[in-house]
Amino acid sequence: MQQFLPTVEYLNLPTWAKASSDKESAKAKIISELRQNPPSFLSGQADVAELTRELAEYSSVKNLILIGNGGSVWSFMAFAKALLPLATLKQVYALTDMEPGYLQEVMGECPVESSLVVVVSKSGSTIGVIENLIALSQYQKLFVTDPSSPIGQLAEYYQAALIEHPVVGGRYTAFTNSAAVPSLVMGLEFEKILAGGRLAYQEYGVDSLTEPEPEGNAAFELAWIIYQAELNGLTEIFAPIYSNYYETFALVLTQLIHESFGKAGQGPTILAVKAPESQHHTNQRYFGGRANMFGLFIVAEGQTESSLKRDIKLEVPSEIADIECRGVKLGQFDGLNLSQSFAAESAGTIGDAMSKNKPAAVVRLPAVNPEAVGAWMGFLHYFTVYSSLLRGVDPYDQPQVEDSKAISVKLRLETMQ
Repeated sequence: MQQFLPTVEYLNLPTWAKASSDKESAKAKIISELRQNPPSFLSGQADVAELTRELAEYSSVKNLILIGNGGSVWSFMAFAKALLPLATLKQVYALTDMEPGYLQEVMGECPVESSLVVVVSKSGSTIGVIENLIALSQYQKLFVTDPSSPIGQLAEYYQAALIEHPVVGGRYTAFTNSAAVPSLVMGLEFEKILAGGRLAYQEYGVDSLTEPEPEGNAAFELAWIIYQAELNGLTEIFAPIYSNYYETFALVLTQLIHESFGKAGQGPTILAVKAPESQHHTNQRYFGGRANMFGLFIVAEGQTESSLKRDIKLEVPSEIADIECRGVKLGQFDGLNLSQSFAAESAGTIGDAMSKNKPAAVVRLPAVNPEAVGAWMGFLHYFTVYSSLLRGVDPYDQPQVEDSKAISVKLRLETMQ
């Protein structure tokens, strides 16, 4: 199973990144804190066998309409993007807002008789979720929420099945019913995803914080380096993700970092973007703009089993072989595998960062399969907790997001007067 874990390497780190007494003191404090208060995500993991039995009646569903926000949606969507083939017979539509035009389009694509609405909400009190739910009254529904909440009461009204949402913050619920329910409905191998997550929890948990460097705890090491980078003026993170399969993890990363340790006047801003397309917009900012960005290159080393069987070898027609582009003739690409080309894209940008002395980390994801995807998610959970505790903030709350919600509810009512 170790082969499914991400690896991390570092480039051009200044002296501030080196081990120090401050680092060991911070580590000891975190060990003490987590011994007393283990991370909330260690509990509430899904019982896959039981859920599989409960969800058997939905096996014929062709369209999944997922209603929710934040971690209640995006952990599953990251799994789905990585693991669902494009040619899947089942489609998933995420409703994270109530934009009416888009909702109408989703309804047009999803016949009532072959579609299922899955509502995921930890609080059970999100107004936007309730609005979408009422708009989709005619559809069959399945709820993952607190049964005593307003949304739980709606489940009772609609006489719909309800699976309890664990007492775990939404952004850490990747291995709970929150993500397991839609994953199993869509046919994902959630047991393997969970196995990867458990492997990461074991590998990066508090017990491994006592291991000597350089082996150490990779999640803590990355958290420490990015914290030191912030203290030394690198307050933004450029995080290109070199993989179509892993690209939705950009939203997972953004929420984990911004909501968990963007507090008390601290915390970096992350710009997580799909690569190599990012080379056509944000490379210019990273290399040519203000020197306040830390590079976090995320590279999927392996591809899916099916894509490896379908690697494409270029056959350049002789008629165009002499056309020159960027100093080479197209004929020189004859016989080139596109997997080699794709790898060269990330290597080129990383090499540029090396040559320009840009501090950076390179995370290499070993494969695109359920275990590796789960392991990456588990890594991110512990990275986030360590990052929060290094800054002395609560990893699990988000106190600054409630005011805007209250204002938006008030404005809704005012527009009806």
